[in-house]
Amino acid sequence: MGKSLGIGEKYLDLCLYSIAISLIKFFYLFPFSFACRVGELLGMAWFYLYRRHRVITLENLEKAFGQKFSRTQRVSLAKKTYQNFGRIFMECIFLPRFTAENIRKFVSITGIENLHEADKQGKGLFFITAHFGNWELLAVALAYYGFFLSEVARPLPFPSLDKLLEGHRTQCGNRVIARKGAVKGILKCLHKRERVGILLDQNAYGRGAVFVDFFGLPASTLPIVAALSQKTGAPVVPVFMVPRKKSKGYIIEVGKMIDLIKSGDKEKDIIFNTARYTHVIEEYIRKYPHYWFWMLRRWKTRPNTQLQQWGKIRQMREPSSFNIS
Repeated sequence: MGKSLGIGEKYLDLCLYSIAISLIKFFYLFPFSFACRVGELLGMAWFYLYRRHRVITLENLEKAFGQKFSRTQRVSLAKKTYQNFGRIFMECIFLPRFTAENIRKFVSITGIENLHEADKQGKGLFFITAHFGNWELLAVALAYYGFFLSEVARPLPFPSLDKLLEGHRTQCGNRVIARKGAVKGILKCLHKRERVGILLDQNAYGRGAVFVDFFGLPASTLPIVAALSQKTGAPVVPVFMVPRKKSKGYIIEVGKMIDLIKSGDKEKDIIFNTARYTHVIEEYIRKYPHYWFWMLRRWKTRPNTQLQQWGKIRQMREPSSFNIS
């Protein structure tokens, strides 16, 4: 149960909810393609008007591609990122308009055999992905293709908006697991041989986080997937939504199961496996850089004894052992 809201917060919650509903009804008056174009323009407006996130985006791009891309190239990439996010925002508004019948025209899927193979193990499974492409549509599309899942998500601070978003997420039979205290809910799903989807590209806080290599820098990461996969034997499958090359829409790429490394040292194995999952995410971002949400403060948390710990972190990464397919 979330904290109770004060009178002012309740009023703000009601206002934001009313605005959201009004915007949804307004954009439903227009064709989907036109609304998505408007979304791209809104994304560009956000780039120019909201300095704080623009600075974070450009700083992150410099950290990741400082030696590869010039300043001009990074600014261009940032603009494409904002355009993409604006379109994603509009696509999310239209989520209730997607059905099991029309979703296949906009989203196709490859690698279904990998999901069937993982399901056959009978231990539940983890979908791992990132704030990449339209991650909200990804979960909905998977459900409409018959692969229902429980999403681990952080609730919005405004109950009415959160309920609206959850309604969009669960319209197709999916469920939501609150991020805070998620372990119990995840274990319950795995015990029932169900699927759990989780985003693994956010900066992690607290003692339980581990540092792994992400674009050559130590990134604080939740080891929850590696730890629970180690505990339950649930397989881990990477799933990403990438743009179609010759037409509008997306392709869901389902990778092969990522084998769980077991050396006998459980703590080291958790870090190593978390590094492997993170590297898969990095590979996709490098291939489609403007499809990742660069506004995230991914490297915010730093190691206390950075040089000493970073030396150990680098040893956890063996590039030759990583493959998406």
